[in-house]
Amino acid sequence: MIYFDLISEEVRRHSPSYGLSPYYLKGVLMNDALVKPGESQTELPFYIGIYLWEDYSAEDFMHHLKHSKEFLEMPEVSKVGFFRFQTQRLSNDIELQRWKSTQAAIATGIVLGCCKKMGLQAKMVKDGSEPAGFLTNHNIFCLIEIQPLDAGSSPFHLPGNL
Repeated sequence: MIYFDLISEEVRRHSPSYGLSPYYLKGVLMNDALVKPGESQTELPFYIGIYLWEDYSAEDFMHHLKHSKEFLEMPEVSKVGFFRFQTQRLSNDIELQRWKSTQAAIATGIVLGCCKKMGLQAKMVKDGSEPAGFLTNHNIFCLIEIQPLDAGSSPFHLPGNL
C-alpha cells in the first residue's frame, strides 16, 4: 500500500521527536476481495488506525524527550531544566496518558493534512461503522478511512511536494 507507506513516512518526518512515539500506525485495505486481476492495490480504499502503545514506559518517554526536535535545538544550558520540567510534569499516569493522546492527535492531524495534500479523501470513522475489530481494540486512538483519487482527478503529489 504505497499511500500508507508515504503517509507513515510523513508522520515520522513531521513528528515532534525522532525518539520513541507513544503510538503506531496500522494500514489495512477495506476489502481484499475488491482486488481485480491487474488492479493496483494503491487504488483501493483503506484504513489507517492510530494505536497507543499500552506498555509505553517512563524510559520510552525519556527517549522521546532526548530525541525531540525542541530538545535537540535548544542551547545546552537549557536542556537540564527542560528535561526536569517535562519529566516532573508527566510523572503520574493520568498526565502521561493525556500526553500520549496529544501525541496521537498530532499524528492524526499530520495524516489528515497529508491526505489532503495528496488529493485523498479522509474521514474519521465513528464507532459502529468500522470493519470488525478495529474500534473494539481498547488501545486504538482513532481510525481514518481513506479513499484514493478518482480517475481524472488531480495528479498524485510526491512526499517532497507535501
